[in-house]
Amino acid sequence: MKELNKWISEKWKSVEVRYRIKKILKESRTDFQHMMLVDTHQYGKMLVLDGIVQTAEKDEFIYHEMMAHVPMLSHPNPQKVLIIGGGDGGVLREVLRYDSVEKATIIEIDSEVVSTCQEHLPFISNGAFDDRRTNLIIGDGADYIQKTDARYDVIIVDSPDPIGPAQALFSEQFYQDIYNALRSTGIIVRQTGSLHMQSEEQGQEYKLLKDIFRWT
Repeated sequence: MKELNKWISEKWKSVEVRYRIKKILKESRTDFQHMMLVDTHQYGKMLVLDGIVQTAEKDEFIYHEMMAHVPMLSHPNPQKVLIIGGGDGGVLREVLRYDSVEKATIIEIDSEVVSTCQEHLPFISNGAFDDRRTNLIIGDGADYIQKTDARYDVIIVDSPDPIGPAQALFSEQFYQDIYNALRSTGIIVRQTGSLHMQSEEQGQEYKLLKDIFRWT
């Protein structure tokens, strides 16, 4: 494939970030979103969903380690973990570092995200999907959490921004369902975007969470 000297952009209300790319490794319209897998000059391989960067080879560890280790180290004995989203497998990889974990369930709505990351970004999951403790479900996280009878020690919501299929993962009903699915000592952590680029989103989610959970 010929090397490209072109740029892709990620835009917010008043800020635009541009990435120079070498190659488009894959581009498709899945059942849920527009997906691109590109090879960039600065960040290596990068997953982009609906125009928003989800993860990149060079700096993925910053996000995945913080998302996983803060709640996992805060819990006295995390045995059952639920990850909603996170189809790249990075959070799953970090969760499975804990010997206390007996089962890690990951529910991802878009199977193409999982297969694309397994093919082009296998170093992110690093074999985590093959771990005997992993239970991968392809389905709707909001629907799953509303119906499940399982109870979890840690729930990590590794979702995209609140557009498209992810909108249901930012609702009061969703957070109430998570509360009901947590054990008495349970912990939830979720991504809420950039404090600088998406401050409104941060405030809205904090208000919803603090009205339901004892400590936020």
